[in-house]
Amino acid sequence: MVVYRYREWKIACDISTRRRTRIRAAFSVKSDLRLKIYRPLMFGYLAKSLGLLGIQSGDNQFDSQFAIQGNHPQKIQQLLDDQLLKEKIHNNILTSTYLQIKDHDHRLAHFPDNVDQLHFQCQKIITDLKWLKSLFGLFQAMLDRMVTIGVIYQRPISSHLSF
Repeated sequence: MVVYRYREWKIACDISTRRRTRIRAAFSVKSDLRLKIYRPLMFGYLAKSLGLLGIQSGDNQFDSQFAIQGNHPQKIQQLLDDQLLKEKIHNNILTSTYLQIKDHDHRLAHFPDNVDQLHFQCQKIITDLKWLKSLFGLFQAMLDRMVTIGVIYQRPISSHLSF
């Protein structure tokens, strides 16, 4: 596991037991925002075209390439109203990858109730160091933007937490 400290957060990169690359960062929440962004496959594009899948960011080009799911459409639109963040998502979220803001999982990690995580997963092991560095930049941009729109606190979480 590689752990990188950025401001108040720890961004951790590891390989899961299923041989997938994961990058995660835990944070203290102000609201229960949930989000998943990924590039849909063929049936996903069909569902999107029928209006059955996702939230619209307001950027037609971005929306045409990504499926966006979540629980607070206005907050998600506010989060994605940042061109640099959208560029980082565009450059890093490829087929067979996703980026997610999710609730902590009591089975897999020891987080208090007010802590959630930003989670990236790729269906393979990433060996491209440029891509990994770019993914850490995506996490930095996401964490900063979530602070800016007021959905997370910029403060450290308990140091005893483990992924």
